[in-house]
Amino acid sequence: MSKTTAYKLLREDLKLFPYKIQFCQQLTTQNQIERKEFAEILCDKFDRKRVDVNKIIMSDEAHFQLTGYVNKQNYRVWRSDRPDTLEERLLHAKRVTVWAAVSADGLEDFQFIRDKTVNSKVYSRILKEFLSKAKSKDLCG
Repeated sequence: MSKTTAYKLLREDLKLFPYKIQFCQQLTTQNQIERKEFAEILCDKFDRKRVDVNKIIMSDEAHFQLTGYVNKQNYRVWRSDRPDTLEERLLHAKRVTVWAAVSADGLEDFQFIRDKTVNSKVYSRILKEFLSKAKSKDLCG
């Protein structure tokens, strides 16, 4: 059976659609209970105005490939014709990781991370350095 015939059978006859499998961390019943309790505590603190929303800081990191490679995991192109391109990339391409923190005041800090991987030890060091700077600016009351 050709690929086209199989596709038509699945889409047109069986009314099936291709979906990308998504992976996520398993949450146990205990995890769900703990998350709900934390959310209720946080909501209560907001309701009682015991949290200064101007002192909430969020952070994240992103990896930038120095070869120009873009992670296309969630990238889709809708076209009338199929592109006939093939992209090659290095298995262990050089990259830089950028960590940033933002608050109600805007961008608070960003760092270029030279370590090859961002593990818990590296991330702890980054947070400790940031928090010591933030305390001196009175961001962490």
